[in-house]
Amino acid sequence: MDKNRNIIIIFIFTLLSAVIVHAQTNFSNTIDIEYGLHILTYSTPVGKVKVFLPDDLSAGDTISALVVAYPDGNNQNKKTEN
Repeated sequence: MDKNRNIIIIFIFTLLSAVIVHAQTNFSNTIDIEYGLHILTYSTPVGKVKVFLPDDLSAGDTISALVVAYPDGNNQNKKTEN
């Protein structure tokens, strides 16, 4: 039961995130479960954003997450632009 609730929470989070970035043309997202974390990866034309969430989420929990941006580019100037 808790696992289904976790999947629903992550699905809602992914859906809301997709709505936020819908104006971008070439984006995709994936969800992986590794090392006790749900790792949401959003690929955009200018790079990737990864969101790391604990895998034991429950409704009503206060959570802590890590959001990391990985800009694309062949050199530091391109990465800084993105």
